Amino acid sequence: MTITASARPWSVLVVCTGNVCRSPMAERMAAAVLRSAGFAVPDVALVGSAGISAWVDEPMQPEAEAALAARGVDAAGFRARRLTEDLVTSADLVLCASREHRAAVVTAVPVALRRACTLRELARAAELGPLAPPAAATDPASALRAAGCALAARALAARTGGDAPIAAADDDVADPLGRGRAAFETCADAIADALTLALRLICATAAVALSGPPPTAADVLGMSR
Repeated sequence: MTITASARPWSVLVVCTGNVCRSPMAERMAAAVLRSAGFAVPDVALVGSAGISAWVDEPMQPEAEAALAARGVDAAGFRARRLTEDLVTSADLVLCASREHRAAVVTAVPVALRRACTLRELARAAELGPLAPPAAATDPASALRAAGCALAARALAARTGGDAPIAAADDDVADPLGRGRAAFETCADAIADALTLALRLICATAAVALSGPPPTAADVLGMSR
């Protein structure tokens, strides 16, 4: 059943460099994951993307469109836009392709520190297990917002308090631009793996908050796969 009744939509912003490869693929994949979990886009969840050096108004690269099409995800109608402070400020969760993009976001809007992370950081945080269902959620968007905030906070805690440093290669999704179709397929796989794990956990946590008792660890981990 699709969940549509909501207050202000939960807003996710994906950031890369040109906004023609990584972030548009992630934008469209994220929307697809949310729809598959029953959360209506854009009524309940709103997903967008931008680039720190965007090719403004350009469509995504043909290889990116092909990679999405191969996964059954629609690429139609996309146009690149430049990252602005307003876009960051209005987003509940900012997902970055690399550490460089995360740094640009936080430099522009320091208060975004608690809600900006790389795609792979958020996925690693999801791997740590279930989130506590938000007790105060009264509508689907609020439930998603609370669950997303909790997972971003977990990612931040791991980044600032971890014992072993994380290599940049484990945080970044490599830019496929100019490297051929195989590089785009590898990039799309990395984005899909990270997004699916993180967003399904957020969605599962929000759904439990809206409709049922707290799940067991095995229940939530099963829903997040």
